[in-house]
Amino acid sequence: PGGPANPKFSTALGAAATHAGVGLLIASPAMAYAPNPTYGSALMAQPCVTALLAKGVPEATSLFAPSAVVLRDDFAGTKLDLSKWSAGYSHQNQDTLVKQDDGFHIIINTGGRYSGGACLTANLVHGRFDARTRFSVTNPQQGTTFELAAICIDAGYNHMDNTDLNSRNVNLTFDVHGAPPYASSERDEDDGFRIGWNNGFNLTQISSDWAAASVNMYNKYGRDVGNGEQDNPDGWLRLTRNGDVFTSFYKDRYNQAWVCSASALVQNMSKDVCLRLAAKHWNKGGNPAPGNHITFHEFELLQF
Repeated sequence: PGGPANPKFSTALGAAATHAGVGLLIASPAMAYAPNPTYGSALMAQPCVTALLAKGVPEATSLFAPSAVVLRDDFAGTKLDLSKWSAGYSHQNQDTLVKQDDGFHIIINTGGRYSGGACLTANLVHGRFDARTRFSVTNPQQGTTFELAAICIDAGYNHMDNTDLNSRNVNLTFDVHGAPPYASSERDEDDGFRIGWNNGFNLTQISSDWAAASVNMYNKYGRDVGNGEQDNPDGWLRLTRNGDVFTSFYKDRYNQAWVCSASALVQNMSKDVCLRLAAKHWNKGGNPAPGNHITFHEFELLQF
């Protein structure tokens, strides 16, 4: 009675299983979501326990492989911390301005052409991770989007001045969906939240004036979930990696707990990646490219 959470039962069961060389797969119909810490500690003490079945996989995993914060930034003040980030632009126009002012701001004007900006982690992230960012958005609509993404290429430099953009100081690592392969947790236009990924390689198309654009023929997207409209301006994006599996989550005014939007297998991602906070606008359906203002207020990176 009480199962593995009962110390006497756990000791007897564990001793018998260890003596027999049997590995135990533990499940309980009474455990509705994830084990409580007492239950988890009792299981961890048993060398014969091979696996635990639970509905709340991230919560159960945290009992056996607790995470630690390795990077945190609230973007306080007006100076971007270049030991943590590189920031810049995706295209040679002044539609977008990136700046830090108690938050990392991506301000996009109405009209113009395809344009965007981003900041990328200055250091590579190796292996498993759990990244989260808190955002606000003023004008989500068709032709605008933003993301928290993992990519295989580092930016290489920081360039936040948008008055002198040319082919040498724009970079597709600063482009939403740019520099594939990638995996992303994104707020998709005004349609909701979704996962995006690209298992292709870093193909680019170069026009006669050396303006580069990402080849998006291998882009894939999950279905949109949740509320992406203007009455839902604040929330969180989250992206996790376990091996080659990337999972996207979100929180917002309607969901105070994490909601999983999807998972995807992105097997072409390297073990070392950079993380990107990015936004863009573009002309869609013959309409002018919309203006928008996205602010990333906090960023937190956990590893195991």
